[in-house]
Amino acid sequence: MNTKVLSVFLPFNIFFLRAHDTTKGFLQLYPDDKKYAKGTKPFAYVNKARPTAHTQANTQANTQANTQANTQANTQANTQANTQANTQANTQTNTQSNAQAHTQANTQANAQSNAQAHTQANTQANTQANTQSNAQAHTQSNAQAHTRLQPRHETVHPILSIPKNHLHRHFYA
Repeated sequence: MNTKVLSVFLPFNIFFLRAHDTTKGFLQLYPDDKKYAKGTKPFAYVNKARPTAHTQANTQANTQANTQANTQANTQANTQANTQANTQANTQTNTQSNAQAHTQANTQANAQSNAQAHTQANTQANTQANTQSNAQAHTQSNAQAHTRLQPRHETVHPILSIPKNHLHRHFYA
C-alpha cells in the first residue's frame, strides 16, 4: 500500500507541494534536507518545523533575558530599598540610643563629679575654716592665758626706791 507521490505543479515553479506516505505520518518536523531537491521541501517542513524551532529558541532566549533583567532589577531595587530603610532605621536607633547612653553617662558622670567636687570643696572649706577659726581661737586664748599667767615683777625706781606701779602691787596682774 504505497500511496507515495501526489504532486501538484504550479506555473512558474512557485510552489511544489508533496504529500508523504501516511505510514510515516503526514507532518515530518525534521526531514532530511538531502532527500529533497531545491524548492521541493514538504509543506509540513516549511510551515511547522521551522516555527517550532524558532518558538523554542525564542522561548529560551526570552526566558533567559527576562530572568536576567528581572533578577538585576529586583536586586537593584531591593538593595536600594534595604539600604535606605537600614540607613534610616540605624540613624534613628543610633540617635535614640546615643541620646540615652549619653544622658545616662552624663548623669552618672555629673553625679560622681559633683560628689567629688562637693566633697573636695567641703573638705577645703572646712579645712580653711577650721584652720582659721582654730588659729584665731588659739591665738586669742593663748594670748589671754599667757597674759594672765605671766608674773609681773615690779620694778623699783633705781634712785627713789619707789615702785613704778605703786597702785597695783599684785604679783600677778
